[in-house]
Amino acid sequence: MPLDVSSEDSIKALTSHLPPSIPIDILVNNAGALVNVDLNSATSKVMLDTYMVNAVAPLLVTQTLLGNLKEGAKKNPGKTMIINVTSRMGSIADNTSGKSYAYR
Repeated sequence: MPLDVSSEDSIKALTSHLPPSIPIDILVNNAGALVNVDLNSATSKVMLDTYMVNAVAPLLVTQTLLGNLKEGAKKNPGKTMIINVTSRMGSIADNTSGKSYAYR
C-alpha cells in the first residue's frame, strides 16, 4: 500500500487500506530523511521537512495504527511491538563530523 510519511493525508489514508479491525503485531517505523547541509545552508524548510519524516511521522503512523496494534495485542498478548529505527548519525553525542544539522 502506498505511504508517504511526509504527508499527514497519506498517513491518515492508511485506515482505508488497513481498517483498525485488522491486527498488527509489529510496527516498524523505518523512514528517514537526510539532507546534508552545513550551518549556513540550513533553512527552516529543510529542518521542518526532515523533522516531519524523522520525528513526527513515526508518532502519526503509530497513532493511526493504534487500533490495529490493540487488535494485535488482543490476539497475541505480550507480543505486540512498536520499533522505531534510527541511526548512529542521529546521535547528538556522537557528532564529530558536523553538518547534517536537520538530521541531528
